[in-house]
Amino acid sequence: KVMVEKLNSPRPRVLSLEGLAPLCMGGNWLPDLKRAAGCDDAFEETGGCSARILCWKEIQQADPDILMISPCSASPARTL
Repeated sequence: KVMVEKLNSPRPRVLSLEGLAPLCMGGNWLPDLKRAAGCDDAFEETGGCSARILCWKEIQQADPDILMISPCSASPARTL
């Protein structure tokens, strides 16, 4: 029920990861894409920001409503 309530908030907070080893948050145009889809970036990034490496503690502290895995320009083996 808590997750449903979070998703019913006006704009869900989304974290997109482009890689898992290391954990890499997507940047550049992805914050704008999230905004256009009716969501906010979990780290409050804006378009044009750089991708960055994260740790699980940062992700936990950001407390995103949605965690999206979107591998970027890499094979599945490299992404995982």
